[in-house]
Amino acid sequence: MFAAVLIAIPAILVKRQPDLGTALLLIASGFFVLYLAGLSWKIIVGLVAVAAAAAPVLWTLLHDYQRRRILTFIDPTQDPLGAATTPRRRRSRSAPGAWSARVG
Repeated sequence: MFAAVLIAIPAILVKRQPDLGTALLLIASGFFVLYLAGLSWKIIVGLVAVAAAAAPVLWTLLHDYQRRRILTFIDPTQDPLGAATTPRRRRSRSAPGAWSARVG
């Protein structure tokens, strides 16, 4: 549990900047290190369950633009402002026969 606190403190400080992407990468890399260090699956699943239970509360703490970015990441087609043009382009370029398509 002490390791989870050591992961959470820098993630919370970075999130306050607000830099959600870096905070999520810190959390993911911390869990990866815990996994490689041999932490029991039961503890990892418990920590993930606690995070899932806290997700609705954490969602309310996010800024509006952070929520929009997450929702756009989940479903880029529902973006009215065009912020998800890169994922849409990637998807269209990876369509069958698109390997010969012009890049740019």
